[in-house]
Amino acid sequence: MDGLVTTSNIREHKEDRKTISKWLKYSNLKSLIPDFYEEAKVLEHILSEKLERKSNECDISRAFELASMDTIGRTALGEKFNSQNKANHAFQHNYERLAKIFEYRMERPWFLFSRLFSLSSQKHQQSKSQHIAHTFLNNLFQKKQVEGNEKLR
Repeated sequence: MDGLVTTSNIREHKEDRKTISKWLKYSNLKSLIPDFYEEAKVLEHILSEKLERKSNECDISRAFELASMDTIGRTALGEKFNSQNKANHAFQHNYERLAKIFEYRMERPWFLFSRLFSLSSQKHQQSKSQHIAHTFLNNLFQKKQVEGNEKLR
């Protein structure tokens, strides 16, 4: 799978760079500030609840992970995952499942070999989660493309 940096197709690389450059303009980034603020307020509320419990322990990594997912969903994908408030969004759920499978493979180096990993039960879960995540993203991109084309008319 080729990406922006790893593609060997120069024409495709230039088109992708142009698309990304349009979104990195100051005016576009400035328009995202309310989204960042809203997600930060949710995170603040969650962390203040943890503070009120007066426990000596406070694992904030999960709270920041969910806040990051929500912020990326809203700003990059235009989708509200609402995962900080315990919503179970399909993309977020499958993304987390893929991260756990990646961790599983790192803890078991023999599964870094694709042939061995394909024999494990985790391979089926990985394929299923990848399919769901890719389908969600492809549908979202098609929807955004249609919206973009309608704006040009």
